[in-house]
Order: sequence, then C-alpha cells, then structure tokens
Amino acid sequence: RRSSQFNRTMKYVFRTAALACVDGAAKGIIRDYYHHLLTEKRYTEQNARNAVARRICIATFAVMPGRIESCGLVISMTIL
Repeated sequence: RRSSQFNRTMKYVFRTAALACVDGAAKGIIRDYYHHLLTEKRYTEQNARNAVARRICIATFAVMPGRIESCGLVISMTIL
C-alpha cells in the first residue's frame, strides 16, 4: 500500500472550513469567490468547494510565523 502524501486530519479541517464558508449565511470574499467559480468559471460544486478549501489552506499557511510578508497577497484573493 502506498503511503499517503497528505494529512487526512488537515484535509478534513480545510474541507469543513470551506463548507462553513460556502453554506453559511454570512457573506464574504470566500463566498464570492465560490460563486465566481460556479458561474463564470463553470466549475462543478465539488471542484469549486475544493478550490475554496485550497485557498483557505494557502491563506492559513501564509499567516504562520515566518510568512507574514506574503499574507497580504494571499488573503486579498483577487477574483479576476
């Protein structure tokens, strides 16, 4: 059996965070990004949620110690 290249717990955490951002009542830049992927890029719902989870992961690791300088770039999440 091949060893996995990822941490299952972290994958679950980011996918759950994406679901909370997308399905929640609060509006925000992540939800706008999700709707952009669905309408303009024509992603399927599952692929759009995975893209949102990846974006949350990038933003999370950008604000970790030692990576603060790239934080503004990642969190701004320019859609176009």
